Amino acid sequence: MAKQKFDPSGMFLVASPDMKDSVFAKTVVFVVGHSEEKGSLGMVINKPGDVDMAEVLRQVGVPEAGRVPEGMAETVVGWGGPVQRMQGFILHSPVSGREWNVALYRGEDLEVTCSPDLLHEVVQGNGPDRMMIVLGCAAWAPKQLEDEFKAGAWLLAPCDPDIILSLPLEERYTAALSLVGVRSEDMELLSRAVAGGLVGHA
Repeated sequence: MAKQKFDPSGMFLVASPDMKDSVFAKTVVFVVGHSEEKGSLGMVINKPGDVDMAEVLRQVGVPEAGRVPEGMAETVVGWGGPVQRMQGFILHSPVSGREWNVALYRGEDLEVTCSPDLLHEVVQGNGPDRMMIVLGCAAWAPKQLEDEFKAGAWLLAPCDPDIILSLPLEERYTAALSLVGVRSEDMELLSRAVAGGLVGHA
C-alpha cells in the first residue's frame, strides 16, 4: 500500500501541549496551502491583533474608513503569524456568485482571500455574512512542517469554519482540540506530564 502523502491543506494545525516555540504555543492555524516544493502557508486564527477594523479599512484605502459600517465594528482583527505582518488576509463565508481577485483558498463553507475589493464590497453591504481578518501569516519551508509534525509539535484536525467565524478567540484552541478528541481536562493532565518530564518523544 502506498504511503499517504502529508497534506494539511484546508485543515487545522493545533499546537500540542509540549510545543517548544513560544510564538506558536496554544495556537490554531488554518492551512490554506501545502506542497512538497513550496512548503506551507496558513493563518493563526485564535490570537488578537493590535489594530482595529477602522485602521484596517484605512490601510487598504476604503473610502470613509473612519466610520466603520454598522455590523463591521465587531469583526475580529487577529494576529495571523510572524510573516508578512502588514499583509491582511480575510477568512470569510462564501458570497453566492462572487469570486475575489486574490483567492488563496476556496471551500464549501470557508474562503480565504487577500483582496481589498472584498472589503470595498463589505462597506457597500455586499460582502460575506461572516468574516475574520488577520494581519500576517505563518509559513514553512519545504519539509519543515512535516518535520515539526513528526516531532509532535502539532496535532492535525479537520477544519470547522464556525470556530473561525463565530467563536470568541479565547475559546478556539479548546474547541479545535475537541475536534481530535482532546478535552480541556486532558490538556491540563498532559501539560503537567510534559512539565514533569513524563511525556516525551522517542
